[in-house]
Amino acid sequence: MKCYPIGETLFPLLDKEGIFMSLLRQLNRLTTKVAEFIMFLFSLILILSCFAQICTRMAGIPLSWSEELSRYLAVWLTFIGAAYALRKKSLATVEILYDKLKGNNKMFLYGIISILVLVFSVILIKYGLAFSMRFMRQTSPALHIPKGIVYLSAPISGILMLLYQIELLVDEFKKKGV
Repeated sequence: MKCYPIGETLFPLLDKEGIFMSLLRQLNRLTTKVAEFIMFLFSLILILSCFAQICTRMAGIPLSWSEELSRYLAVWLTFIGAAYALRKKSLATVEILYDKLKGNNKMFLYGIISILVLVFSVILIKYGLAFSMRFMRQTSPALHIPKGIVYLSAPISGILMLLYQIELLVDEFKKKGV
């Protein structure tokens, strides 16, 4: 077992000064800004689409595409929003067990949860890409766009979650001095 001098960490490449963490933080800041913009834009389009559907339906000439657009935007908002919530540490959690644990046990549980999030992210990426590619030739009935575009929300969300969780995990271990 190697002893590390004071000031060195178990993860030298993951230090704040390290190039990997510096690039990861910059990338995560950029992707967070992009996610915020996408969520704002998609929310706005979703609201306008629903409003247009209500108005045209009341006028007796319902739009054929607005319901489909709203559904697809809701899917994208759900997946991007989940990644964004992970980044902001705003995901709903059950903290009963976590709050009762102390010291190393708390850190161990955090590590297990982080590993599960990373595994889930990889699964989202792998199967989301598979579904997306599988349905890229099938078009939606009203919008006539490839259905694979809707499924792309899963792997994109998985990539964001993976990047965000790596940063959160490293920060937590550094905070605890591991």
